[in-house]
Amino acid sequence: MKAIDIPADTYSGLSCRQIETKAREVAAQTSAAAGVQDQNASRDAIATGVAVVLFWPAAFFVGGNDQAASQLALYKGQMNARQIASESKNCGLVFKTVEPNA
Repeated sequence: MKAIDIPADTYSGLSCRQIETKAREVAAQTSAAAGVQDQNASRDAIATGVAVVLFWPAAFFVGGNDQAASQLALYKGQMNARQIASESKNCGLVFKTVEPNA
C-alpha cells in the first residue's frame, strides 16, 4: 500500500516526546482501522536503554475496502513523516513493523 505523502516538516516543531506520543497514537489507530487485535498492537512501544522502539502493525501492507485502504495510507504517511522528523532530531526512536500475533 502506498502511503499518502506528508511532509516531515509538518512535525518539525514537535519535541521528541511529542513525536513518540503521536506515533503511538497512529500505531493504535492503525491497529483499530485494520481490525488488528494482538499483543503487539497493545504494546506499541518499549524502552531499550538507548532507544524507544515503536511498533506499528503490518496492516499497512494489506488491502481492504477503499475507505479502509485510504485511512491506512494516511496513517502510513503520518508514521513515515514522524519517523523522518524523529531521525532529523536524533530522538532515538526506532520504528518497527510487526506482524499480528508475532
